[in-house]
Amino acid sequence: YKKKCAYCNVPIVAADMKETMPLSIIHRTLLDARAFGFDTFWLLGGEPSIREDAEELLAPLSDDPGLTLTIVTNGKQYNTQMYHSLFSTSAQRACVQVSLDTLKPENFKRADPAHTLALINEIKQMAKQMSYPSHFCDVEVHCVISRENHENFDEFVYFFAAKKIGVSLAMVCPWFIVNEPNVFNEFTYSEAISIIKRIDQLNTGLGIDQFNPLVSQFMRQMLFEQKDIRQSQCGAGLTHLVINAN
Repeated sequence: YKKKCAYCNVPIVAADMKETMPLSIIHRTLLDARAFGFDTFWLLGGEPSIREDAEELLAPLSDDPGLTLTIVTNGKQYNTQMYHSLFSTSAQRACVQVSLDTLKPENFKRADPAHTLALINEIKQMAKQMSYPSHFCDVEVHCVISRENHENFDEFVYFFAAKKIGVSLAMVCPWFIVNEPNVFNEFTYSEAISIIKRIDQLNTGLGIDQFNPLVSQFMRQMLFEQKDIRQSQCGAGLTHLVINAN
């Protein structure tokens, strides 16, 4: 395969490649983590939806009501069974998070925005139908801020907020401050400051508002070497377990 990831330059493997992580290993990891007290689980790329066993990925946790479960997908393939199996769990919150950075037809991730929007709307309807008082199903969008969208990511966030869909933000990693930006992860100092201020000003009225400020806080830490960012503000490695599906 000659195509490479737009961000990390890693070759993109064919969708029919043999799985490199057996389902049994994923299940054992989930159960071990739950035994240690983890209650928030994220399953992400390699793309989970292309696994033949995608609907079985979260099976060991399906009857546990004390969890938050999220599956992240690039949205290029619709996998009804995977979404249904996630929303069929007993989790307090079950969410499909669709990775999308821009609504422009030509983009770094080679996504078709029209297709992805249709997918998001379909998942939203499924989530609404399968929710009940102690089991909230939802769909979110995950947006990586880069040179491609740094000027209008906030407009993107409000576009989805109008649809009652939250957008979680992340800064492209790694990112660099340079005088003359040329590539996707380079920014001027003033651009970085603008990104920070605009993240802080976002107010969608949705639950995601409590998480996005962490992005601007860590950006400040990197720019100014502040030491007052508490590790406990981020759950990664503390209460949140992230597993790459491949």
